Amino acid sequence: MQATTDRAMEGNIPIASVSWFGKNCKYRDPGDPTDAGLYEPIARAKDINSVAIGTLLDIFANRRRVLEAVAEYFAGVHTWFPIIDRPRLEQELEESWSNLPAETSVVVLCMTLIARPPAPNSNKGIHDAAYHTVKGTLSTVQSTVELSIPLVQSELLLALYEFTQNKPLQAYLSVGRCLHMTRVLGWHEPAFWCVGNDIAKAKELKRCSVLWWAMVYVDCLLNIGYQDQTFPMHTMGLAIFPAVPLPSTFDEYLSQFGAQDPADTVTFPETGSALSLINALQYLSNPAMSGHDPRALSEQILPHAQQTTSGGGAMIALLKLNSAGLLGSINPSPTAWPLDTHHTQAQAARIITSVIARVNAKADEIIEWQDVRQLLERGAIEPCWGFAMCYASQLLISHANGALLDPMWPAKIANMRAALDEVAKRWRIAERYCTTVQTAFDNRYGEVARPATSSAAASRRSSLCFETRGVPTGNNPFSRRTSA
Repeated sequence: MQATTDRAMEGNIPIASVSWFGKNCKYRDPGDPTDAGLYEPIARAKDINSVAIGTLLDIFANRRRVLEAVAEYFAGVHTWFPIIDRPRLEQELEESWSNLPAETSVVVLCMTLIARPPAPNSNKGIHDAAYHTVKGTLSTVQSTVELSIPLVQSELLLALYEFTQNKPLQAYLSVGRCLHMTRVLGWHEPAFWCVGNDIAKAKELKRCSVLWWAMVYVDCLLNIGYQDQTFPMHTMGLAIFPAVPLPSTFDEYLSQFGAQDPADTVTFPETGSALSLINALQYLSNPAMSGHDPRALSEQILPHAQQTTSGGGAMIALLKLNSAGLLGSINPSPTAWPLDTHHTQAQAARIITSVIARVNAKADEIIEWQDVRQLLERGAIEPCWGFAMCYASQLLISHANGALLDPMWPAKIANMRAALDEVAKRWRIAERYCTTVQTAFDNRYGEVARPATSSAAASRRSSLCFETRGVPTGNNPFSRRTSA
């Protein structure tokens, strides 16, 4: 039996009707050349500015709610990922609301997307409607207006959202688009970063530098954050690296002229983490060509990692650099690190033990303190802490009874595993890390017997005691703690 198609008009709308095995299906006729289908609102809009602000108001209803959502971003993610010039944005929202540029509207859309925890079940099918709406609007604006820094900011915020919400391929493509946009803007030419005596240019270049190093940071996190997938880095090996100054370089320049604005909030506290990660990953990808050795790199990173305000990126860099040393397999150049295998292993174990203690202390804070969990819910705790806990747990599982000699390893893994459960409520990628830790434990000590429970939530809340080969009963790290 063949399908038959009939076309008719219902009011002013062309309708096609298909009959198939006695069933009829009606849909809007795509054969109508005047029909824009899904993009009808765009076709009818006055201009691209109207499309973008219309999408913003479709989500938040009015200006007051938009401003509340923006404030949530600045109170959360902005504290460690401050790529948006807050005074400039707030002034623009105040003065240009009646005719807000499309670029500003999509920046706000991307800010508000990552400012809030993911909606329940938004990881199933295409239920993450806000994400698809924002991504579609950004694509529409990018295809309509000239390239500008706000579009790079929007794409990078979207990439960060995709990374944290377990969308690795989408994040990889978004970071790639960021890199190509910076190339078009001229950032890959050393002359772009020349200041001369132009103070205004120095201030603008500082904003570009912040955005560049934030892009490097996300690129590094994407490279290490998905251990079961390979995403080659976009920024590794670029000749531009020696030419891109750190944001602090511009602060020093401006202070010489007394032009440093005390109210300037454009900075990037994770610049040190980005620099640590890119140097560590470059060494690990090609030790002979990196010009570094693990001990020298570790000594450079340690001061940053020891700062109380330091994020998890520096911790990850130290763990990555020294993990091979636990096997005595680091092979530095004879002149740079003339240590015997035993000494190399001891050095690596000392550094990793120190880092694990710091990561475990962060897990303690998340579990024990309600105000820290509130910071996490607001997005004010970096998602990279999740990977730091995952990787630290893997190293303990593999080496606690060997090079690390840590009799407290079951309690530490239990602590970090419980913290990962909390992190996963805000950054969905931590669900992957929970599975990774469980798999690593099962592979080394045998499959853990899992009790039957009525729901995943009940299993998460319960205090479980497993019997596992090689682990004393009652000391199993997957006897999960409950949050205070």
